[in-house]
Amino acid sequence: MKILAVTQARYGSSRLPGKILLQAVNELTFLDIHLERVKKSERIDKLIVATTHEPEADQIAAVSATHGCDVFRGSTTDVLERYYLAAAPHKPDLVVRITSDCPLIDATLIDKCIEKLLDQSLDYVTNSGPSAHFPDGMDVEVMTFEALKNAFEHAKDAYCREHVTPYIAENLGGDNHRRFATSMLTSESDYSNVRLTLDYPEDAALLKRLLQEMGWLAGWKEYAQQVLNDPALFQINNFRNQNLHNE
Repeated sequence: MKILAVTQARYGSSRLPGKILLQAVNELTFLDIHLERVKKSERIDKLIVATTHEPEADQIAAVSATHGCDVFRGSTTDVLERYYLAAAPHKPDLVVRITSDCPLIDATLIDKCIEKLLDQSLDYVTNSGPSAHFPDGMDVEVMTFEALKNAFEHAKDAYCREHVTPYIAENLGGDNHRRFATSMLTSESDYSNVRLTLDYPEDAALLKRLLQEMGWLAGWKEYAQQVLNDPALFQINNFRNQNLHNE
């Protein structure tokens, strides 16, 4: 069983350009922290950073190399193609999709999603979305490589190409193509009103505060509870509390 993680990372962002390369804490960028936290997974065999051909992506490649990550450069707009072409040469059984705008992503959640997919012989598992009750910024998707290949070959509309997994997660293939067995990992307590993602300057401010106060090795629930226990922290970015995940 070969399990490959692919994290999408690009420089361009309409809301906060270069956000993943901003200094987070102790000379570490948000991308540094993201990669090291992903590497704590006990189930992932390899981590690839899927970036673009933008000139600024050279900086992303340089940071990734310091963490021993392979780098793949592909389309800026067809992110499904970028994911598939990054993964295909490695012939994985499973592909884990994460995004670099989740600096505090928790490896235990990655592993739980993988285990749920394997235990239930599924095609796709996620913990993303308000009904999963995790904080925004803990988004994990795990799929079989065959499901990813199916989406790459059959998904046609721009939304599916840009967002990678709707064709699988929402079973958009119709009767002419395979239907996918999907499921969701949910949190017992509802933390969906906590933003631990990196989309806006206010998000960066909150994440920096958490990293300064707690370091970068804490678990997702510790970070989320810290925000809920401190109204001043909660108010930094809560008005942005929408699931607006783009790169």
